[in-house]
Amino acid sequence: MRRVIHRTQHDPDVAKFFHGALLFLAALTLLFSFATPAQSANVTKPRPIDPLARDFAYCAGRASAEYDENFGDPELRVLKTTLQELMAATLPSGEEARYENMRIAAKVAHMDLLHTARFAFDRDVAARAAQLAHQEFLACQRLMLGG
Repeated sequence: MRRVIHRTQHDPDVAKFFHGALLFLAALTLLFSFATPAQSANVTKPRPIDPLARDFAYCAGRASAEYDENFGDPELRVLKTTLQELMAATLPSGEEARYENMRIAAKVAHMDLLHTARFAFDRDVAARAAQLAHQEFLACQRLMLGG
């Protein structure tokens, strides 16, 4: 009985092809590793994040989410507006977009917690989400004098 050898097992042409492909990828990697430092030399490093402005941005986002969930609550409207004003007052010059992105990310994350707390089928998951949302928002309320 004759053994059938698949073409990919012992064919020198296939081995040469894979060897060539491997060399090509190695050369490409080497080329890009030298190109990257030259390109990044022209890019300025981002400034460090201001912790106070970051906290106000996160809290403004959380307050906005709470206000959206409890629309019409005058205390939440005042808190949301105050935190947004404090965020604007503490922003480093030229960094408005960066901190606005932080505010929006915090709002989306907090809304996700609030929606999970309200709509999750698993009661344990809903309770953990409600507790976490409450703790995060309570920390933001404590940032304010008398909070």
